[in-house]
Amino acid sequence: MIVEDAEKIVKIEDGKIREIYKKGEIKPDFIFKKASLIPSFCDSHTHLIGTGLSEIRYSLK
Repeated sequence: MIVEDAEKIVKIEDGKIREIYKKGEIKPDFIFKKASLIPSFCDSHTHLIGTGLSEIRYSLK
């Protein structure tokens, strides 16, 4: 799973932060296909992107 905030992009696997990228270095896929994938560390502010309402982008708290 990949989550971003305003300054950095974080890749998370197995509940742990695995990689941190600076903004602009990469263009990963931020789309989580199902709302059930909302991780507990993400806030409730969502931005609907893509063509389906099930595609939601989350930001770090």
